[in-house]
Amino acid sequence: MAGDIRIRNLATYLEELRIIHQELGITEDCAFGRLGPIFVENAELVRAGSDLYDRDLYLARPAAEAWLNMQSAARHDGINLIVVSGFRNVRRQQEIIRRKLDAGQQLIEILKENAAPGHSQHHTGFALDLADESNCEPLSEAFEQHRAFEWLSRRAAGFGFSLQYPRGNSHGSFMNLGIGPWMAFKLSLSDISPKSHG
Repeated sequence: MAGDIRIRNLATYLEELRIIHQELGITEDCAFGRLGPIFVENAELVRAGSDLYDRDLYLARPAAEAWLNMQSAARHDGINLIVVSGFRNVRRQQEIIRRKLDAGQQLIEILKENAAPGHSQHHTGFALDLADESNCEPLSEAFEQHRAFEWLSRRAAGFGFSLQYPRGNSHGSFMNLGIGPWMAFKLSLSDISPKSHG
C-alpha cells in the first residue's frame, strides 16, 4: 500500500514515531492517546471489501476471514454490519490528528478520541470499528442501543472477536478516561483458532 512506513527494524520505526509525534506536538510525557503498547504496522494485509465511506478495507488475513464470516452471519439474522475503519497506517493516523489540529481542535481533546500514531490497534490489521446500516451516527455511543450492538455482544466472540472497551472495563468508563465513545464498540481479533459460529 502506498504511503506505508516500511519497517526496517524496530529502532527505525520508533524513531519515525518520535518524529511524527514531535510534528504533531505530542510530547514524551503526554499520556492521552498513548495508553497501552506500541503497535507495529502489519505489512501482510488482504482486501476485505469496502468500508462505510466506500474506501478499500484492508485487514490481516485471519481478521478478514473472521470479519466476512461474521458479517454474513449477521446479515442472515437481519443485521447489516459495516466497517467504519479497519487497518490504518501511522501516516493515516497522523493525517487524522493533523486535520483536526488544523480545524482548531486542541491536541489534548483529539487524543482523548484518537490514539497517537503507533498506539492504535488499527495498525495491526486486526481491529475494526463497526456500525450498522441504520440511521445511527457512526462511531457514536447511540450504537449501544441498536440491535446490531446486542447481536455483536452475543455473537462476536464466536468469530474470535472481543469488545475492547465495554462499560465497566478495568480502564474505567470510556467516557471519563479519554477513551472515545466509539472505541467502546471496537472489536479486535482475540483468537484466530476455529470456533463455533452458532
